[in-house]
Amino acid sequence: MPHKEYPITFSVCSGLVTVRLGDLLLARTSRAVIVSEAGRSDVIYIPRLNVRMAHMQRSEKLTTCPHKGAASYYSLMTDKMLVPDIAWSYENPYPAISRIAHYLAFDPKKVEIEMSDLPAGDADSEAFNPRP
Repeated sequence: MPHKEYPITFSVCSGLVTVRLGDLLLARTSRAVIVSEAGRSDVIYIPRLNVRMAHMQRSEKLTTCPHKGAASYYSLMTDKMLVPDIAWSYENPYPAISRIAHYLAFDPKKVEIEMSDLPAGDADSEAFNPRP
């Protein structure tokens, strides 16, 4: 669990975050959250609603973080490619970090993550997984 000796902070990304693998658009959002942990690189978490979940298949990989909880991993599966464990999610994180419960983070070694200014009038016009 997070504590004062191991701070975890959240900040809202002020622009547009786009995640791609080559020409394939995997995610696009203006609602990304940046998670900062002591001694680690910042990680961008994207709402599941703005991820192309139709291309994501939950893998068997599971890890546990003493500060965030259990992480589930997702592989990218299309008719042309398989990229194992391309993203992860804390689906039931510890209460102190529950803000990222419905978010995914992508491995920056496997995808291109671009942050840019939000175009005028654009507020997540590309929701890949609309709610019924």
